[in-house]
Amino acid sequence: MNPRTPKFFNNGIEVKHISEKKGRGVFATRTIKKGEVFEIAPCLIVPHDESELVNDTFLGFYTYSPPGPTKDEDEETYDECSIIALGYGSLYNTNKNPNADYAVYYNHAKYFALRTIKKGEEILINYGWDESYTKDFE
Repeated sequence: MNPRTPKFFNNGIEVKHISEKKGRGVFATRTIKKGEVFEIAPCLIVPHDESELVNDTFLGFYTYSPPGPTKDEDEETYDECSIIALGYGSLYNTNKNPNADYAVYYNHAKYFALRTIKKGEEILINYGWDESYTKDFE
């Protein structure tokens, strides 16, 4: 096992159907405290020059832009890229006022609470997309 590959997990979250327009979302099954990591998910890094190819498919709805440079397992750094997070990672909905955030480390993303998230509350992140586009998803 690569030493940078952590044990992947999710803790206290589930996927639920919300509506036809919004689709699915990830919800807390227990109270998640501010700062708590509730998921570590493997992710695929899509280099910037390949992002448009992915965005032209249904997978484009499941990608987002990580904040800052990202390195893959081969130590290649991408200043601009998209990620496809596995686990529940690409199922979080976007919001300009998220209650959770994530950080990308090589081949995985850690999701953590920005504030206390109550049991039953939807967990929302910010994809880093243009605000005029994301308003259709809120």
